[in-house]
Parts: sequence; C-alpha cells; structure tokens
Amino acid sequence: MKTQILKCVTAILLSAVLLAAAKSQTPITSKAAFEKLKGLAGEWRGAEGEKDKRYPATVTYRTTSGGSAVVETIFPGSDQEMVTLYHLEGDKPVLTHYCMLANPPKMTSTDKSTTN
Repeated sequence: MKTQILKCVTAILLSAVLLAAAKSQTPITSKAAFEKLKGLAGEWRGAEGEKDKRYPATVTYRTTSGGSAVVETIFPGSDQEMVTLYHLEGDKPVLTHYCMLANPPKMTSTDKSTTN
C-alpha cells in the first residue's frame, strides 16, 4: 500500500512541476507551455523505484477534445493506473489527477507560482 501511495504522490509532484514550468522565470505563455505538453504525445517507457529495485514504468500522453486537453496515463492497463487531465482555463494551466485514493486534486498555477 505504501508503494501505491508513493506512486500517486510522485505522479502528483511531477504534474505540479509541469504546472510550475508554465510560470518559470524564463517567460513563456501558458498556451506555449500547453503546446509543449501536447508535444509529448505518445508512449514513454522508463523505470521507477529504488536503485536495487527498479520496475518498468510506462506513461502515455494523448490529446483529446479537439486538442483542448491532454490525457496522461501512468502505468496504463495495470492495477496502479492513474490518469491526469491537463487543460487551460483562460490563461492558466490546470490539471486534475485521478488515482486509487479517489481524492482527485485539482491544481493550477497562480500569480504567486514559482519554479521552486
């Protein structure tokens, strides 16, 4: 159970980093950042876990709804599958993360968001 919670927290933190990048100190519009996120479309493979206990990890990205949203699926097809939906609300990037904890957090950047 701890591993599953850790995976969920890790996914949320990675998503938060993407949102923070939209408000980075190098000026970039939210729309431009969202377009970069759409550029991740496809399947990405890697590994996660401790040094001595690495497990394969797959993440997929796809655009949906006429390009107005990006769906990120972590561990697709597994019992640990998680989905994060990214979109713009006006000029602000927003995400909602869905996992087995059933408490979908919604995150957005604010004028006070930083890369830290």
